[in-house]
Amino acid sequence: MKKILKSKTLELMNEIKKTVNDIEKCISENNIREVTKYSTSKSILGKVYFLVNELLSNENNLMSIASTLRFSFETLIHTLLIIEEPAHILHLRYNQFIHFIEKHKKLLNRIEEEILLLKQIEDFEKEYSSECFANSKLQKLKELDQKIDEILKFHITMFVEDAKFNGYGFQQYLLKEKIYKQYNSALKKIESKKSEYEKIIVENKMFQDIFGINIQPSQVQKKLSDKRSWEEKSRKVNLEKEYQLMYDLTSSLIHSTSYSLLTNPEISLAESEFFYTLLNQYLKRINTNIRAYCLLDLYLNENLVIVNYEQDDIYKTDIDNNAFKTNGYCPQCFFIDKKKVSMLVNSSDYFECPRCKLQILNYAPSKIAAILPTRGKGKIFSTECSEIWIKNYTISKAKVVANSIEPELSFFYSIKELKSYLDSIK
Repeated sequence: MKKILKSKTLELMNEIKKTVNDIEKCISENNIREVTKYSTSKSILGKVYFLVNELLSNENNLMSIASTLRFSFETLIHTLLIIEEPAHILHLRYNQFIHFIEKHKKLLNRIEEEILLLKQIEDFEKEYSSECFANSKLQKLKELDQKIDEILKFHITMFVEDAKFNGYGFQQYLLKEKIYKQYNSALKKIESKKSEYEKIIVENKMFQDIFGINIQPSQVQKKLSDKRSWEEKSRKVNLEKEYQLMYDLTSSLIHSTSYSLLTNPEISLAESEFFYTLLNQYLKRINTNIRAYCLLDLYLNENLVIVNYEQDDIYKTDIDNNAFKTNGYCPQCFFIDKKKVSMLVNSSDYFECPRCKLQILNYAPSKIAAILPTRGKGKIFSTECSEIWIKNYTISKAKVVANSIEPELSFFYSIKELKSYLDSIK
């Protein structure tokens, strides 16, 4: 059983590797402009691939598999959130700056504390040495190191240990003039990159679609802040029960508990099978979610790829007084922009164009493809294709009736008329 599960893990690893390659191919062949979306997705898969690969080289370590399983579960939550919440991918990319900055500030605070400790020891050393020399008690100098050790035993330090060789004064100088300045310089560079990113992101189309066009760089951190706990995030994507199981299982292993301290660190066969069964399901869902989020199967399928159309491909019939009908592709991309783009089903159960975000209601009883007055948010949940389900449907406007969408039975008889309506949709 374990061999089968491990074989499945290796198979899933190959699928993840293929998805990473497909993302690269998709960017290069389709002129993808949503760089944040695709580069972040690639980074997510790359980190999962690395950690699972490390696990497979040390597969009998219980703590290793527990931490990898937990990381994979949290990554699964991220991949669901980026589909459910368009801003989440921007949150992930932006908050790397926040984490870097917080880490460097904590390190600088620690260095400042150790500089003060070194100063206290240096002052004590000078005072004690001076007293010994004044009273010709050179033998008491031997007691100095013992007294300094007594002071240090109450402190856990990162940089003080070298002072025994460099001297407390010189070590203090090194911390002030070398190490502190080095970390402070790195902090300023990261803060500068964060500021530059804030200026760029407010001009980003994805950001503007979510938050509007009048957001100032100083408002970005507030907009992209996400202080939810993992429990809250898991609840958002309907994985709360899985969260409770996962955290109960892994917390007792990766933290210093009686269970982790007193049990065998080698994983048993039963535990191995259990953990790998969960891990494989997480990996499969992570990979599936990223492929759906990046629309890889759309962009890389030769039958669905965006292509220029020929003039005689325009689908217009004599039925319904020459009203425009669909050939299954997005009407705006086809009739206005001269491209074939397959529409996919979004989270609201409408067909949505991944290129221009136009939404269509499939009204089967009357064979009408009603264009909604608002554009979608890119939340694609199914790869069912519009050229199968709404081909030969008459194109109409849609209207809101009692919080639901219905066809307006207002058809289009010219490109100019269709374009005028499409231009009004925001």
